[in-house]
Formats: sequence, C-alpha cells, structure tokens
Amino acid sequence: PNDFEHRAEFNEEEGRIEMYLVSLKKQRLPIYGHVFELQEGERILTEYSHKYSLSGFYELGKMAGFQSVKTFTDENDLFSVHLMRS
Repeated sequence: PNDFEHRAEFNEEEGRIEMYLVSLKKQRLPIYGHVFELQEGERILTEYSHKYSLSGFYELGKMAGFQSVKTFTDENDLFSVHLMRS
C-alpha cells in the first residue's frame, strides 16, 4: 500500500468520478501466480462512480421500465434515494 497513491478525478464528459491507484515507483507485483510489472506513475483504474441529476436518474429508471414513486434528497439535492416500481 505504501507504494501507491490513491487518486480521484472527475470526468466531466462522462459525468463520473474515476478512482485510480498510481504506482509511486517501478515495481513487480506477484498475484496468484501472475507477475504484473508497473512503471512509476502507471495507473490502475479501480472504480467508476457515476453522478446523475434527478431528472437524469428518472429518465434512466424510465428506460429500464421503472416509475418514480418517491425521492428523498438532502437539502442541496446532492444526494438522493429513490423508491421506484416497475
């Protein structure tokens, strides 16, 4: 863990946060019988965290056959929980 740095970047075009582990040095990683070689600065993508507007989430649910029943949000509409039915 000390040979990596965690980095989070917002990809505005894709509307998501991308999480990376960045190698702080050239290194070899033996994992389950395989050896992975990383260069200093090489990144490993570990997560996509997609961000949706309320209207965008309703549309996504509609495309999947769901209808919004109730939406709970924080006071700034930054976070939401949705009750939906098919």
